[in-house]
Amino acid sequence: MKKDMNEDRAKRETAIIAKLLNAEKSGQTFHFDKSVNALYETIRTDFYPALEQSSVRDKDRIYSDLISTVDSMGIFCSFPELLGKSFVGIFGLDTDLSVKFITSDISTLAAEQASSDSNIPAIFVDGDPDITAVNDVDNTPVLSGLEYSDTNRSLWRRGIDIRGFLKFYMIKTNMKFKNTAFVYFPSHVNVESETCSMLLEKLDAAVVCALENYESHKNKSLVREVQKTRNIPVKFIVDEADITAFDVGKLDSKRRNSLFTDRIKNTLLEIKAFYDWEIRQLQEDRTKTASDLVNITLDSTREAVTQLSNDVRNRLNELEQEKKKLDSASIILMDKAKVFEAEMDKRISGSQNVLYCESTKEVWQ
Repeated sequence: MKKDMNEDRAKRETAIIAKLLNAEKSGQTFHFDKSVNALYETIRTDFYPALEQSSVRDKDRIYSDLISTVDSMGIFCSFPELLGKSFVGIFGLDTDLSVKFITSDISTLAAEQASSDSNIPAIFVDGDPDITAVNDVDNTPVLSGLEYSDTNRSLWRRGIDIRGFLKFYMIKTNMKFKNTAFVYFPSHVNVESETCSMLLEKLDAAVVCALENYESHKNKSLVREVQKTRNIPVKFIVDEADITAFDVGKLDSKRRNSLFTDRIKNTLLEIKAFYDWEIRQLQEDRTKTASDLVNITLDSTREAVTQLSNDVRNRLNELEQEKKKLDSASIILMDKAKVFEAEMDKRISGSQNVLYCESTKEVWQ
């Protein structure tokens, strides 16, 4: 009897691992898939060649910044229902306390699901009940409640670290807050993962469920990261009285979280600043050498300064040509980015009182 039970469990675990690793995408496409693909293509085929042939410093980092900026919007391509939602992070440093908070402010079912997950971030959003896992190649297997439980309990106990191949869970459940996506960071989440960083960047506010000595928790760096790098409100929940007194509804507002072109623009401005400085220095050098040539009488010195002047002029021409190519590529890139952002905005358009992310603190207060 015991042997049969073990065999059944092994078969079930093998099946769920295969599903989590190999699930195919549903094939469903969204109206802005075409525009985001065009944006990636522009970065790779139009912008990067001009950048690679330029004198700009940190080219690889700049390219990586642009790609990661677009990547950070990929969650909306996979789950467009998140557009327009406020993102509230819940840091479950104390599991029991966080489950009580989720029970109070999200739903009992969400609390049950959160309590079974101690490894992977989960996003809870209002909707028809559904559990989707996102693996490391962005495939999205849909899980039953039993499969979800097996993933987080059985596999973990068997020594299978699901953090190695799962990014996060998207969990829809009936909630009283319709405009909020609650991002749950469990106590054993991998703080070094790209997914964790991406989700942290999305937060409009954070709730830390922890005992007062949370500084001793191994994942305290998550809280520090939010406090240091994000200008968002952070609320500490240390007992049940805090749960009762706290009103999450203050943040239940629609937002334009599709905004991202400013981040691309800031990266491009870094390139512009490089050329502005370099060209200004060369122009000053050219003016200086021209002045020197007027006053020099010694032929050998005049010849040397003339050569220097020619070198400065040639270098200035090179930089101006580089800048011209990158300016042209930058215009194309920004145009594609604006199209992508505008198409995402259409999904939120028509909503009343849509808030910009910058106004989060005022809403909180």
